Amino acid sequence: MEINITGPKIFYEIPVLGGIKITESHVNSLFIILLVFVVCKILTSSLKLVPTTKRQIVAEFIVEKCRGMVSESMGQRCISYTPFVMAILALVGLSNLLGLLGMYPPTADVSIPLGLSITVFCIITREKLRGGIGGYIKGFF
Repeated sequence: MEINITGPKIFYEIPVLGGIKITESHVNSLFIILLVFVVCKILTSSLKLVPTTKRQIVAEFIVEKCRGMVSESMGQRCISYTPFVMAILALVGLSNLLGLLGMYPPTADVSIPLGLSITVFCIITREKLRGGIGGYIKGFF
């Protein structure tokens, strides 16, 4: 059994600012983004007010389940974050599935989880500060 601990392969290096490396993580992340985009375009093409196709029923089922999850965990006030939560779920879920297919999962790099965690931390802090600094500090006690 061979174990590789060197990280993602470097496919290309852009000779700008000391060299910007395009790694396997970047390529696989782009693949996942394009896959999610194509699935969204397919599911949302020619929508009707009353769902008649299986495609629209599946799309509405996914959205309603995610809206329910967001409203249960974050409250009805934060229901506008549903697309953001769905994007994180799709990115992380599909990234981890790439690892099962033998490809390098982008979530194995520190950059994706770090970027997502910083973004979510900033959003949570902003939402807590909306209620005022007193409520924010009260949340720690």
